[in-house]
Amino acid sequence: LVHDDGDEEDLEEDEVVQGRSLYAEHPAARRFEEKAAKAREAEEAATSVELEGWRLEGHALVRRRVARSFDEGGHTLGLITRWLPADEASGDGALFHAVHDDGDEEDLEEDEAAEAAARLEALGAEARAAAAECARTRLVQPKYENKQLKKGERAEAGHLGVEGARAEIGALEQALLPGLRA
Repeated sequence: LVHDDGDEEDLEEDEVVQGRSLYAEHPAARRFEEKAAKAREAEEAATSVELEGWRLEGHALVRRRVARSFDEGGHTLGLITRWLPADEASGDGALFHAVHDDGDEEDLEEDEAAEAAARLEALGAEARAAAAECARTRLVQPKYENKQLKKGERAEAGHLGVEGARAEIGALEQALLPGLRA
């Protein structure tokens, strides 16, 4: 298992079963599944409407499955849904729109799209299945809360920036005022 922060750990089969059960109950899982469903809907909508010069056919990479690698490690699988031909007048190359299985989307230059298609082919069936499973079961890390400090000592949004500085100066003035009057 690779966590969002890059940490890795090996799991026993019962831990995987327990994790999937927890995932199904987790509110973030519901949001993730909704996001993935919206991505699928957007993909389906793209097949019926051409947007601003984007084409739904006419290039071998359109409708190809791809695998992208990012700094976090592992692979993200996706589908190239449309392409925008090169603009010779401006010198811009062709672009390819990819919708990832995790709901993210990105536009790729032609060499990036071809590399992503080749990367998927290079992955073994087991790695492709693992990447697809990872996209389906990815959990969002819970928001960090510093429980060691007393509630009044915790940093909050109001403690930061100009408002935080203004509050600190005001508190300092109030603390010093009695000594200055004496």
